Amino acid sequence: MAATEVSKGKSICGEGQPLDAIHLIATGSVKASFPGGELILKKGDVVGLCDIAFDSHFFSYTTVENSSFISIPVKNKNALVALSKSNPDIARMMFNSMINQVFQFMAAYAKTKETCSGMYSKITSLYDTYVGICSKNNFSPRSLPQFENLTEFLLDEDVNPWVLPYYVAMKDFPPELKNLLASKSGFFNGFLNQASTDIHSAFSIYETMEDYMAENAEIFMQESRGDIFDLYLSLYGRVQHDTDDAKQVVAILNDIANYIK
Repeated sequence: MAATEVSKGKSICGEGQPLDAIHLIATGSVKASFPGGELILKKGDVVGLCDIAFDSHFFSYTTVENSSFISIPVKNKNALVALSKSNPDIARMMFNSMINQVFQFMAAYAKTKETCSGMYSKITSLYDTYVGICSKNNFSPRSLPQFENLTEFLLDEDVNPWVLPYYVAMKDFPPELKNLLASKSGFFNGFLNQASTDIHSAFSIYETMEDYMAENAEIFMQESRGDIFDLYLSLYGRVQHDTDDAKQVVAILNDIANYIK
């Protein structure tokens, strides 16, 4: 199979486009973007695998550097079974790449969920500390309008807790076991479709988490001010410098800036 050269920054395929081929990365790297995040695919990974259980792409793929690809037509769902029988080397790379991609996605999902869960307690703790410093110095604390609408992070639905450990375990399989599993066409086809389905089942939940983070990020810092960062910045101008309170306020300002990053 001949490889196709693609220059840096070019689209390979985008959201909503029909999934009629997958693309093995021969050289270079690709950014797979989705609402709220991205994955980085490298040599040996396969572009399009995350959407393989569906008729169109949800991810958008763009080259990070000059890259080359071997394109493999996917005319129907049986094409993968035929491929695993006719070209075991490519089947093995597809198997390993899918493990890598679903692991990256589910790890990002878990990290985002952890961030959301911690936002509520961090915001309430910062505001309580602010009020405490004001009270200690006989200042009247300013109100924070967004704080009144703050709600604790709760999900109506979630990815099953066994999903990430399942793919973590598979990622650690010895190479000979991965090669064996990739050679079993029934398992190979089922695994790719299940992994694709697992990723897509998490998309809507992922977007909910991203919305929660985006909304509450404005409580920390926003262009129009009136946020926690502004409260502490104003507080620094009021407390006696070279005191423990001033040092604490500076530390908190740095913490807020780093947290937002």
